[in-house]
Amino acid sequence: MLPKTTVLLVIAILAVAAFPALAVHMDSQLTGDLGVLDLATDVTFNGTIWTYTYQLTFTTAIGSSYVHSFAVDNIGQYLFTNASNTGNFTNPTYDPNAWSVDWILGTMTQGETVTFSYQSQHAPDVITVWATVGDSGTYASGQTLGMGAEIPEPGAILALSGMFAAAAGLWRRRR
Repeated sequence: MLPKTTVLLVIAILAVAAFPALAVHMDSQLTGDLGVLDLATDVTFNGTIWTYTYQLTFTTAIGSSYVHSFAVDNIGQYLFTNASNTGNFTNPTYDPNAWSVDWILGTMTQGETVTFSYQSQHAPDVITVWATVGDSGTYASGQTLGMGAEIPEPGAILALSGMFAAAAGLWRRRR
């Protein structure tokens, strides 16, 4: 039979290794003189990195028949990586002076759906998003999830588990 401390340590390590991926979903609409766009936002956490995915559907055109760009506010100018999209937009790269994550120079027509995504160490917060048409000056905006100031520390769980195992070992030795 294994000592209790070994069993507790193995349980703590397995609990950290089996840390479930977190997922958050938010549906919203972008509205304005451009029209109405439905936005489904999914944010997942794999234990070290957050992946932000925005599925944008151009449902109702008012001021223009196409969307030229999509932007997510980044007021804290937080680092992001691996930006991509399923349409023909130019993907952004991180710029420490930029106040938003911008997919530009694309064309999205009414009824079309395009998925935009990026990764970051920053946990989600509710922020403003924009869909714009550059040449006509029309836009639509709304609220969804984006990078917040908090960076979670998954190592804290491992440290607490290790302290618990050490305390259990000391308690056993004193007995």
